[in-house]
Amino acid sequence: MKQIFAAVTAVFLMGSLAACGSSGETPKNQETGNGNAVVQSAANLLPKEVASSGVLTVGTPASSPPEGFKTESGALDGYEVQILEEIAGVLGLKVDWQITDFASLIPGLKSARFNVAVGQIGITRERAEIVDFVTLIRTNQAFAALKAAGLHDLTINDLCGKKVAIIQGSRQQEFGATQSKSCREEGKPAVDLSVFQSANDAWLAMQSKRAEIYWAGATNVGYLVSKSPEAQVVGHHLQPNPTGIALNKGSSVGPAIEAAFQHLIENGTYQRILEKWGLKDNGVTDAKLNPEITW
Repeated sequence: MKQIFAAVTAVFLMGSLAACGSSGETPKNQETGNGNAVVQSAANLLPKEVASSGVLTVGTPASSPPEGFKTESGALDGYEVQILEEIAGVLGLKVDWQITDFASLIPGLKSARFNVAVGQIGITRERAEIVDFVTLIRTNQAFAALKAAGLHDLTINDLCGKKVAIIQGSRQQEFGATQSKSCREEGKPAVDLSVFQSANDAWLAMQSKRAEIYWAGATNVGYLVSKSPEAQVVGHHLQPNPTGIALNKGSSVGPAIEAAFQHLIENGTYQRILEKWGLKDNGVTDAKLNPEITW
């Protein structure tokens, strides 16, 4: 399905990506939220050490709008940021945001550097073997290029010989390597993958013509194209599949996250956040911890 997700209209200016540490101020979500009212039945599911700390530590790249990014003031914003702030509020916790690159999210969970991680993390069988997931939204992948490049209606099979900017540790890196092998088997040049630490760096490579194509999640691609008149969406890959909130395998925080997120779905907070970011058709109807993977 070549589905172009609606672009969002929030103000965007990404700050520099820090290797680690707190992001600083976070949004209050008053316009979309439920006032962060504690739901005791969900809060009771927290492990004692997390409940007593009063803090939910969340890892994120903070470099991929509209999922999560820094505003001009340095505050974090984005739909994943707002959803996690609301989940924490339902559980009676404050969020401690830990900024890291995408490739460090799962290692950070495994080393207990943070409780959960977000960053448009696609739920895959391989990842589900080492971390747990709570479903968040459904999306697919998209390609963007400068309008002047004259590219249209691309599929992954059209990437042979193309210079493509992607993010380190992303599914695009895996898919690109597999496609390169297919290209060579067909006697075509391999995909020329340029791998970057952040979405910002990969996007700038395409804008500056150091790469022909930017390949990332469709929500991120649609957002960046909406802010760049010289660029356009030029193709899609995959059917829409879930991305999720990631947790360490067997994490005792998982049931509480699932219950709090389900509350936000049922009281309308979740849908209001998605609508604010132009993603009303990307929502899920149920919070599921470790969903069955059929895609």
